[in-house]
Amino acid sequence: MFLIQYKKHILVFIAVLFLLFFTLITFHAYAFTHPVSSNFVNIERDGMQMSLSNKVKIAFTGIYPIRHITTQTTTDVGLEYENVSFSSKDGLRLYGWFMPARHAIGTVIIGHGYNANRGDIRFASFLHNASYNVLMFDFRGHGMSDGDYISMGWYEKNDIIGAVNYLKTRNDVDPDKIYGLGFSMGAAAMVFAQEEKSVFNALALESLYPSLYTSTHRRFQTIYGLPKFPFATAMTLVGGAVLDLNGFDVTPAKSLEKIDIPVLLIHDSKDDTLKVEDAMLLNASVNNGSLWIVEGGKHSAGYGIAPEEYEKRVVGLFGEN
Repeated sequence: MFLIQYKKHILVFIAVLFLLFFTLITFHAYAFTHPVSSNFVNIERDGMQMSLSNKVKIAFTGIYPIRHITTQTTTDVGLEYENVSFSSKDGLRLYGWFMPARHAIGTVIIGHGYNANRGDIRFASFLHNASYNVLMFDFRGHGMSDGDYISMGWYEKNDIIGAVNYLKTRNDVDPDKIYGLGFSMGAAAMVFAQEEKSVFNALALESLYPSLYTSTHRRFQTIYGLPKFPFATAMTLVGGAVLDLNGFDVTPAKSLEKIDIPVLLIHDSKDDTLKVEDAMLLNASVNNGSLWIVEGGKHSAGYGIAPEEYEKRVVGLFGEN
């Protein structure tokens, strides 16, 4: 009798909760994919680990990617570079550095991760020392490059294809010897680009996620301990809609099944946004590749843990292909 009497009120209450939930999800999806200036919001965190007060804060403010412009250049490690710019496949202007190597045996594109930029110059140093030209650039929505949105690799594949097209216009680049070293989002972009258009001889990929759905789930789980459904499900659905794509199609694991070039997967054992089982799933999807688990490394931080082994494996992969 009570339920019948208040049925209308209960339905209205449920409808309001549903509306509030999707409003909050939409807000978070937009925030996560649209960069802001560096003074807009600042949440101190170590990976996905943060204080309770910051967890409460981001529940209302969202996590915004901050557009950082690097203050470092490769001259800081003794490498001369050229300022370059080129167009992505879909027409955005991208900015980066090209470091020519004397008697180059190939060229490596370095693809940074989400909320980063071209500024991690350590990789340019060891690759250049191994006689590779190096191209580092800011993805769309990052650093100095055009674009006001980030898609975790889906549209960034057009940036990678644009970078390869640019390299093929240079007289000092062998178009048949182009390689990729990608991190997280940058790794996904390279996989999607290779699936669409064969552009690389080999790929070294650190902290690649198996699917956007899984990655979103890991974040909700790590920060708030929330289940996959309905939180990650709604975020993936709405986040895709915000970017005019199907978020459930953003699945590097499936794309890996369709490419045949050699792939080195690098997973960091203390990564709090991905798990070893995610790396195992990716490894099972690779037709021609291997998995290296860096003990003690956090997300995309394997080089700092084992630099000599890192250089040996990456340079070895490129040199054999």
